[in-house]
Amino acid sequence: MAIPVAIQTFIDRQAEQAPGRYDDLRAVIFNGPLKRSPEPSHPDGLLAIVSGIFARLGVQAPAGRAVAPGPWL
Repeated sequence: MAIPVAIQTFIDRQAEQAPGRYDDLRAVIFNGPLKRSPEPSHPDGLLAIVSGIFARLGVQAPAGRAVAPGPWL
């Protein structure tokens, strides 16, 4: 899912205003959408913003997508 230009500009601005780099920091991003993979979900788009900021600041942040089996809708 492509990040819109306005949001990418926001990501860049936030990264530039950060007080420093965080190359020694690690985080894990979990996504628990109701849609099955590989169908994109709204959380995918939101987490792309977080991942973009983390990447620009040097944070190592792998993402995982957990979906419980079963019909939800």
